[in-house]
Amino acid sequence: MAIEIKWSTFFFPGQRAEIEVSPEERYVSQIEEVAEDTLALAMPMKSGMLVRLRVGTPVLLQAPKRNNWYFFKTKVVGNRLEPEPLVLLERPADNAGEQLREFARMELVIDNVQVWVEKDGKLGPTMRAIIVDLSAGGSQVQLKQAVDVGDKLSVRFKLPRVRQNRDQQRTRGRRRFTIGGAGLGARGFGAGARPGHYTQGGKRGEEAANASDELTLDGDVVRLIVLDGEGGRKYRLGVRWDKLSQAERERLIRYTLAWEMEMRRRGVL
Repeated sequence: MAIEIKWSTFFFPGQRAEIEVSPEERYVSQIEEVAEDTLALAMPMKSGMLVRLRVGTPVLLQAPKRNNWYFFKTKVVGNRLEPEPLVLLERPADNAGEQLREFARMELVIDNVQVWVEKDGKLGPTMRAIIVDLSAGGSQVQLKQAVDVGDKLSVRFKLPRVRQNRDQQRTRGRRRFTIGGAGLGARGFGAGARPGHYTQGGKRGEEAANASDELTLDGDVVRLIVLDGEGGRKYRLGVRWDKLSQAERERLIRYTLAWEMEMRRRGVL
């Protein structure tokens, strides 16, 4: 029996799509059937084998419209092997998609961050810092050394896997997501040494999706808050990223959305 096609202003058979389970697990697919309550997509493959996603798994469905990618939070509701292998997703509302959001900011802590401040065209010595929130537009970076609004920075950090090294703690009445421990490797940079920049290029496979790689991003200090408390004075910087590549920007946006999905899955948000 043919599947009834439910009229949609967004979804249609043959539409390109991606199914993201986590930043490390993403599959290229396409929509095959649009029903009233479900979307049927070509069952993804990995290393030549069909991948059956577990029913109930929350996923991020990504699909384009007029050259813009939209993101829909949904879940797996079934798998079908005949007459063709399909994965069934709960159909989200047509207007539930979110465009790539540059400034969607997530509150988290990443430690073992390295910062270099540019003065008179030269990079200063390496300073240790932590990141306290992150977006594709910028970040809040906290360190012990004083800097000035308008300073240019290079910030090097490791973007961890969403589902590893998780430790929830309550901070100021709200839950925070703390990531740490992995460090930035043994190699350091002396005064004036330019840190290497991560580039993703056009590769979209597992290597490109691996969120454990390091990022080194340039930015401008646009805000400065002085924090006096136990442990001495600290400086919290509002940093706006400068000249992000498209790959870096998309990677941060995808990571933000994946983190939000994981927190909702765990009932934190």
